[in-house]
Amino acid sequence: MGPGILSFVYATEAFPTSVRAGSVGLGTAVSRVGAILAIVVVPNLIHAWGLSAALWCFAGLAAVAFVTCILLAPETKGQGLEEISGRETPRDPVMNPAGVVGAER
Repeated sequence: MGPGILSFVYATEAFPTSVRAGSVGLGTAVSRVGAILAIVVVPNLIHAWGLSAALWCFAGLAAVAFVTCILLAPETKGQGLEEISGRETPRDPVMNPAGVVGAER
């Protein structure tokens, strides 16, 4: 089990418009690689450690992912897309020479 739809939903809120497509693509690629690795690793892990130990290992990984998200992912609840995208507006010399939020064409 992986992030599923979360890589699409959260990335569209968390990243500025200028890097949104690349960030969603990267998230999807990482998700797919994780799915492929899981198909290879899980049966071998269950065979080597047993079912209980393998599931505790996955529970530990989920706990680490949860703590990482709590500490590093910004909260987007109750914020508009413009406000979220304005967190870090990159300075684009062609479309936004002053780096002003909302000045993009």
